[in-house]
Amino acid sequence: MGSARRHGWQFEIIPVLIILNLRFDLQFAFRIVSFKEKIIVLRKMTIPKRISGSLEKLKLNLRLKHLYLLPFAFYLLLFLSACSPRPNIQGKGEAFMQGIWNQDSVAFSDKLSNYTQHHFKITCDSIYIDLVTYSKLNLYEDSCYNNGIWKEFAKGVYAVKGDTLFVGATFTHANYKQKISGCYRIGRYDKNFLIKKKSSDTLVLESLSDRREITLSLKEKVTCVQKEL
Repeated sequence: MGSARRHGWQFEIIPVLIILNLRFDLQFAFRIVSFKEKIIVLRKMTIPKRISGSLEKLKLNLRLKHLYLLPFAFYLLLFLSACSPRPNIQGKGEAFMQGIWNQDSVAFSDKLSNYTQHHFKITCDSIYIDLVTYSKLNLYEDSCYNNGIWKEFAKGVYAVKGDTLFVGATFTHANYKQKISGCYRIGRYDKNFLIKKKSSDTLVLESLSDRREITLSLKEKVTCVQKEL
């Protein structure tokens, strides 16, 4: 390390030597030209041909290894795509069930102490149920009995397996919002029906709980438009 004095200023001249143990022949030169000039570093590197060839082979091997990884990356991408969660949307349901169905009458209703007429609205795999019950027996307190005629509502989903219709729903208010109190039934409405007949405008069901038959007529066809849940 040395120093120089010029115009009353003292400058330090610091030679820098970097030695890399890579068997390269490296030459560095550093010099200070003047007070207003910066340090100019001239770098000259010479690499022997033998080492240069080895480096090229190393680069080629790395490229080949990257090519070997491509199939693995492709299959990994497919696996991650297959495992990605599906959108949370309602199911399509059954094509023949789509529509608004109404039970216009009940066989031998004049001889029954109580009976219920059914009204179904089915869109995709969702079902909206209106039940109108006629009863000669007072099953509820006077404020709910309503002269033996009352309505109940339920909303849920359905599934068809073979010749059986499975309905899983919950009793609601008239606007199909959750019902936690009030007259009539509260909680689950779970029913299974045997599909005795189906056509473009008629659906005949038989309740598997009380064996009563329900004949539904199609009032309006509905097109399934799946919605997010």
